[in-house]
Amino acid sequence: MGATQSKSSEPVIFYNQNVPLQSSKSTSTTGSSEDVESVVRQRVAEELEKVHQQQQELNQQIYGDMAKQNIDNDRSSVALGTDIDSMIKRIQRSSPKDIPADIAERQEALVLCYK
Repeated sequence: MGATQSKSSEPVIFYNQNVPLQSSKSTSTTGSSEDVESVVRQRVAEELEKVHQQQQELNQQIYGDMAKQNIDNDRSSVALGTDIDSMIKRIQRSSPKDIPADIAERQEALVLCYK
């Protein structure tokens, strides 16, 4: 009944754009095993080169990020050093240099009391 409508007389070909089409000489089964092995070695070498190139690009990106992070850390450490220096100067300024004599005597008496 409906069997003749669902069957087509033309073959269906699937094509993947990510996989390159192979030439007829590389897919030939009449070639010697040496030819096949050389083609396989060539393809493996090409893939290894691609992987090596991708690894180098990744390493360069990682080293760039690390260098940028080190520069940022250096800047923040310099800023931290200047903050510490300014805090030390403020602390030194806030302490009174001239203490009245009666307060100095009381401080000495307190220190002697604890000894």
